[in-house]
Amino acid sequence: MHSNRAYAIETPARPCARNVLKQIAQRLIVSAVAILPAYLAATATVQAQPYPAKTVRFISPGTPGSTTDIMPRVIAAELAKRLEVTVFVDNKAGGSGMLSAQALVAAPADGATLYLTTLGSMCIAPFVLPSMPVDPHKDFIPISLTATLPLILVVNPKLPVKTVKDFAEWVKANPDKATYGSAGAGSTSAISAALFGKAANAPVIHVPFRTMQLAADSIIKGELTFLVSDIGVIAAKVKEGELRALAASTAQRSPLMPDVPTFTEGGYPMDLTLWYAVMMKSGTPAPLVERMTKELTEIMKMPEIVARWKDLGLETGKLHGADFAKYYQSELKRWAEIIPPLDLKEK
Repeated sequence: MHSNRAYAIETPARPCARNVLKQIAQRLIVSAVAILPAYLAATATVQAQPYPAKTVRFISPGTPGSTTDIMPRVIAAELAKRLEVTVFVDNKAGGSGMLSAQALVAAPADGATLYLTTLGSMCIAPFVLPSMPVDPHKDFIPISLTATLPLILVVNPKLPVKTVKDFAEWVKANPDKATYGSAGAGSTSAISAALFGKAANAPVIHVPFRTMQLAADSIIKGELTFLVSDIGVIAAKVKEGELRALAASTAQRSPLMPDVPTFTEGGYPMDLTLWYAVMMKSGTPAPLVERMTKELTEIMKMPEIVARWKDLGLETGKLHGADFAKYYQSELKRWAEIIPPLDLKEK
């Protein structure tokens, strides 16, 4: 006898879309974990590639003990540890920075030579020197803006002026006494003083000195009227009351001397930031340029470097590689417009 009971046929449940996606995600994670060690090992191998040059020459435009000598020595010590090579500083002072620039251009483009240069050598010298033995547009690869600093206008505190505007009025009233010192006609100190004289429509008389230190001492003795100098030369003398700081050349006040207003604040627009930078020779292989850029970028972030730069009266540079290259090109263009009207070309 047959029953009329209905029999249900059970079929396996179909997984929902959420479960399928979960399974796929788990498989991807497992795969990623599996290949991660191999990826990290490959990356480490690339980063650990030995630098091809066993000895690196770091050309300095300064004399022993100067800021442009100390900076490359500090950087060289860090580079030597990072690259595991010997890095030595080669001082080539003189010729408004051209002896050092020529030394780099004469070296092979093999990544074994670095060059510390300045705003003055690259952007101002072409419009001041009778001839240029190097081409700032073609002979160099910008690597790292290592430091910046403002220039500060200082006077003898006995002079009856408290602000840059007071001083401009004094200069106009005493045109035969407004002497300023500098390390040479093409130096950034001379350019700054000339720019101030032009902005204030006041006559200023240039007196060149062998060093900025001698010029500062001359102001203290009452022989010279004013100086536009980097902080390193005058900071201690300002603190001790031997000099009075009236204005800073940069667009904003310097964190190193925050109480000193800018020329622009005083009514005389100026934006002159002195900078130091590391260059390599044009034609240096791209991988070596990239490696050096990477190392210098990291070195400039080190707290001990920031502190050492501050002791030297410097602000740590923050532009490297492509960013610095862009800034460098803008500086070449900007100073090509500013300097020629000042008629400072050496005969």
